[in-house]
Amino acid sequence: HNALAALADRANGLGRTRVEFKAADPVEIADPVATSHLYRIAQEAVNNALKHARAALITVRLERRDGKLRLEIADDGTGLAEASEGRGAGLGLMRHRASLI
Repeated sequence: HNALAALADRANGLGRTRVEFKAADPVEIADPVATSHLYRIAQEAVNNALKHARAALITVRLERRDGKLRLEIADDGTGLAEASEGRGAGLGLMRHRASLI
């Protein structure tokens, strides 16, 4: 939770795109491996959006709903046309990390 807020703050320091972190309640994650993977997934998604999406706003949201953890990174940028053609490794790496947890 705190690490994701810090990630958003650092990205905001770049000054190009506004990055918001949203969590309705503090979300505690007991497993340090899962915590690390979630952070790296968010980091990769934010970095990809900053580099490729031409977004004005990126939102990082973390919540626990119905006993499940949900991490969502959304932006108002151009979409995933290039990534859907399989040219980028970022989405594959994020999928792999998610499958580990």
